[in-house]
Amino acid sequence: MIARTMADAREEQPATPKVVRRRDGMPRVTHAGLPRAYFHDVYAWALRTSWGVLLLLFAVAYGLVNVFFAALYLAAGDTIAGARPGSFADAFSFSVQTLSTIGYGQLTPVGFGHAIVAIESAAGVIVVALATGLVFSKFSRPTARVMFSRRIVIHERNGQRTLSFRIANARGNEVIEAAVRCTALKNELSDEGERMRVLHDMNLRRDTNPVFSLSWVVMHTIDESSPPESSSRTLRSTSAHALTTDRAVDRSASAASRGSPNRFPEATKSHGDQWT
Repeated sequence: MIARTMADAREEQPATPKVVRRRDGMPRVTHAGLPRAYFHDVYAWALRTSWGVLLLLFAVAYGLVNVFFAALYLAAGDTIAGARPGSFADAFSFSVQTLSTIGYGQLTPVGFGHAIVAIESAAGVIVVALATGLVFSKFSRPTARVMFSRRIVIHERNGQRTLSFRIANARGNEVIEAAVRCTALKNELSDEGERMRVLHDMNLRRDTNPVFSLSWVVMHTIDESSPPESSSRTLRSTSAHALTTDRAVDRSASAASRGSPNRFPEATKSHGDQWT
């Protein structure tokens, strides 16, 4: 085994990778080594995905269910009174009427069709219940619309070196008991030469706001207890990221709301009180 010195290990550290963000501004995280269990947590996935994807999934599932039962009606033979023999369109129309409990009366089940109708009716109840629950859960989730300044500013405030950024309530509603927390995430090298991600809590001058209606300047005084590298004039050359999370109570919805935007070192300025 070849022993490596600490200096050699530090020299081999890779350059700070470029942060790739999603459309909502959050960093894109690539998970490696996890099992690909696509259907083990469908509910959580449905809550995270966009409305467009979810509605498209509902439409595709609705069409596939009707296609399946229409083919089942045709395979069972003469099961629909009033339908043209071998007509997939009539069988599909009857399936839509049965699944959605419309029942115009022109097409009726006969023979073995009654059993298929019973199965499809039960399937329709389950599909509607699942879709209703997902839509309600997704629609009723309280979310915070908090605007963050694009830049973090390092400047002098009351004679102390201060790292600060500005947030605002973009929704304009009444938000009470707002709280914010900042944590620095940095890649570091241990005394044993092991690379690891280390979290450093950043003490804020004020981390709560009783009524979050106006803009709020979040400030961290840079001192000996500050995370490493935070006292430099710029953080662009380091691998540190400042992570922020906020929580509050939305009085209009009477529920707690949370948000977790991220601030990145490439957006740091070190001169003047300028937020954009």
